[in-house]
Amino acid sequence: MHTFEKACRKLLIFSVFSVALLSMVVSSLWAAQRDFFEVKMALETYKTQNGIAPNDEFFFSLIFDPKYNLTDVEQFHLWDELVEMQSPKITKDDLRSIVLAKRNSIKDFYCEFTVIRENTRTNNDPAIGVTNYKYSYKNNLFFVERERRNDRSRISFSGEHFIKVWFSPGLQANILHPPESLHDGFVPMMPLFQSMIADTNLYHSDHQGFDFIYLMDQNKNLGIFDKKEVIDGREYLVLGNFTRRLLLDIDKDFSVYQSSQYSYLFQNNPSKPRRIIGRSKASERTLLDMTDYGNGIWLPKKSENLYITERTGEVTMSDIVTYNNIKLNQGLEDDFFIDVIPEDALVTDSIRDMVYLWSDRASINGLLQSTVKATPGSSNTSA
Repeated sequence: MHTFEKACRKLLIFSVFSVALLSMVVSSLWAAQRDFFEVKMALETYKTQNGIAPNDEFFFSLIFDPKYNLTDVEQFHLWDELVEMQSPKITKDDLRSIVLAKRNSIKDFYCEFTVIRENTRTNNDPAIGVTNYKYSYKNNLFFVERERRNDRSRISFSGEHFIKVWFSPGLQANILHPPESLHDGFVPMMPLFQSMIADTNLYHSDHQGFDFIYLMDQNKNLGIFDKKEVIDGREYLVLGNFTRRLLLDIDKDFSVYQSSQYSYLFQNNPSKPRRIIGRSKASERTLLDMTDYGNGIWLPKKSENLYITERTGEVTMSDIVTYNNIKLNQGLEDDFFIDVIPEDALVTDSIRDMVYLWSDRASINGLLQSTVKATPGSSNTSA
């Protein structure tokens, strides 16, 4: 009997402990669900009271409030709920069609621009100061000439080859196979990239954040918000998600006015569920003094590109770009993009695996008509 009583007592203690533990788990789960439904209810209440769905800024003020213990999965699910609440008069497919029409209307393009860079993070950035560019584009061809202090260079894509030219020290050129991606500082500064009209695939570029259609295709959760943003009396359409925010000028054929990029801030507590506690603006690009070039194409005379330190919000680098002499559809010839190597340049030709001096008889479209002057260590070859 004594043994039976002890067993009953243990069973009772275990039962009480189990009930208490289960109660704690249920209470915890309910608290989490309660926070999710409270935020969802707050979004719906906003729409009921204001007659318009809440925007992204109201949403983030809710989900980052520390009183709500939401997981990142719940936060993303609530974002989907927010996007579904919107009733925009223009759809993402509409915007995609508008940008495609603009892009397809550009047969060729030329402009000159100047970039002034300030960088407080380092003094070793070679782009600090003033850099001047000349830029041309036609179908899938492009040409850029860059001049910075005593440094002058060119890069061109002829449709088949990349050509790079350096004027100092010594006149040199490379003829290359197209790289898988082109990560060069001039790419995002070009006006068609700043305006997000360019097709980054044509540039073999990894700067896809400047391609509006790519951005739309890769960010399926990008929302279009009913509530417009008003700046200096002008209304802008707002598109965004957790990492991107775009302002489009409604009165200028939905041209990009401002583009911002953000990074997540996670709570630093491994013992708790993964949760986003905020987001930090990493960069901001604003296009100013927009000019109408027809076919719905508005391009800036100036752009301000700011690069911002996470958490502190300090601007550590800036690129101020001014554009001039912009010309669209002027009938540029293909030779403009092909015949870019100056006479007497020392050419390293990766296509033909040769090194030679470029002469007026040389052409990227054919082999040299004169004897190749090989560098030491290579064999002389007649082409």
